[in-house]
Amino acid sequence: MRQGARTTSIVLGAAIVAGVLGRSIELVLPVILDSAGRGLGLSNAGLGLFAGAELAGVTLCSLAAFRLGKWLAPGPTALFGALMLATTNLLTGYADTLLPIVLLRFAAGLLGEGALLVVAVSLLGSGRNAARVYAAFMALQMLFGAGALVGFGMADTAGGFTAVMQLAAAICVGGVIAAVFLPWHQVIDGHDRTSAGGPGNAGMWMALAGMGIFHIGLAGAWAFMQQKATSLGLDAATGGSILAVMMLSGLAGTLYVVLRGAPRGILTGTCIVYAAAAITGMSTGNPVIFTLAGITLMVAWNLSVPGQVALLGVELKGTDHLALVPGFQGVGLAGGPVVAGLVSSPGQYAGLATLVFLAAGLSMFLFITASRYADRS
Repeated sequence: MRQGARTTSIVLGAAIVAGVLGRSIELVLPVILDSAGRGLGLSNAGLGLFAGAELAGVTLCSLAAFRLGKWLAPGPTALFGALMLATTNLLTGYADTLLPIVLLRFAAGLLGEGALLVVAVSLLGSGRNAARVYAAFMALQMLFGAGALVGFGMADTAGGFTAVMQLAAAICVGGVIAAVFLPWHQVIDGHDRTSAGGPGNAGMWMALAGMGIFHIGLAGAWAFMQQKATSLGLDAATGGSILAVMMLSGLAGTLYVVLRGAPRGILTGTCIVYAAAAITGMSTGNPVIFTLAGITLMVAWNLSVPGQVALLGVELKGTDHLALVPGFQGVGLAGGPVVAGLVSSPGQYAGLATLVFLAAGLSMFLFITASRYADRS
């Protein structure tokens, strides 16, 4: 029994490492986009394509895994993902025009981050304590992201965009190590979907749709936070440090879920709070208010997502749909920066504020409706 518990803890720890690596580019996306914009002269629309191509790749990988999961083992899949992410990150640093960058980032999402995230979410979201386990995963994301924002900001200051992407390639060694401790003879998805149905099935798709729309507004705001910091007169290193403080503060949200769980009403409240925080942060001209708004945004994000995953995997009994979580999140994470880039320009974020407001309201409606299906299933 003790050996089994130890093995489970080791597997969960390795899955968390793989998942954090799968989120690594997303976590430092503001610094990477700002570096690419200055170093390569890309417009906001071009930067949106940069981010969107990568996250579109994650989405396609997630959709494929939903069908192919019964043939994929976590260990080999994570190893392949880490190696592909390292390769595409390194090559991106030497690309100098938009088309090869977009193609490389799509490959990074499809073959690298997507594979790592499917492994992580499928293992972390299926247990009885899914909300708490997923909150621990998000806490590690925040710790990594806080340090990485500072480190990547320093790399940008020292060597520009090439140095940033070289660092992104180097950290992939963590995924190679994690793969060793993941199951190599157990498939990602052993469920039979032929019996899927009942009232909970519609709720599963509503919960997934809510996740995607929730992340449209969140990603749209987060992707251009470093640019907003620059428009306030802050240099790359200072802006990166402020974003690191924001991200680290998200630990308050994960700590609450780890200790208290994720009450259902938290999904409604966090949708309202994250919208207010994002809109305030993008509209203010005061660096202090900007920082406080970003802190609030990160806390709301980390409170909400574990509850979203638990709603799907536990309350709606949708463990066989967990492989789709990175995909639906990816739709939002990909679409958010693209739309935000089209409706905003440096220093002008009214369109982005509207996007956040609409995304938060619609996702809140979907979570409330999905919860009602959970009560009936």
